Amino acid sequence: MTRRLSLTGQLLVLQLAIITVVVLGVVLVTVAQENARFRDSEGRRGRAVAETVADSTLVRLGTQSDGSLTALRITAENYRTTSGSTYIVVTDADLRVLASPYPDQLDTRLPLNGSPVLEGRGWIGTVDDDRAGRTVVAMAPVMEDVRERVGEVIGVVAVGHRYPSTAETLRLAAPTLLT
Repeated sequence: MTRRLSLTGQLLVLQLAIITVVVLGVVLVTVAQENARFRDSEGRRGRAVAETVADSTLVRLGTQSDGSLTALRITAENYRTTSGSTYIVVTDADLRVLASPYPDQLDTRLPLNGSPVLEGRGWIGTVDDDRAGRTVVAMAPVMEDVRERVGEVIGVVAVGHRYPSTAETLRLAAPTLLT
């Protein structure tokens, strides 16, 4: 024979269920807000890095056929480590990867994921990448600065920042959740 809870016990269970649902809702909203904040801040930061790298003389020279790939790769890696980015990829005008922290990506074609970067405009978006996972990616065009070809896109710089895991996001959001 099963014993029924008293009215007080039933009300306590109902209150605990309501509190649990509210706390879970707050956690989900906080994680979503934290991901949006990450995308905005890292996207802006990545775009600034991509534009800086794309404006570098060594990168401009390295994207051209007579450029030094070694200097280009060292320059890209220096910017990556200095900026704290997950990766910086530099391509030529045909989107052939010239510099990347992933050796297996060299000489492959960089997917644009809907980016208008070949039209000379920067772009920020979210990409699911096999190598780095879910990342915020900022792309900037490398523009020619020689008098006859000024403004021609001669390459692309892509800067990626990996999204934090759910556990990392909860750790970052802990002060907000406690409040």
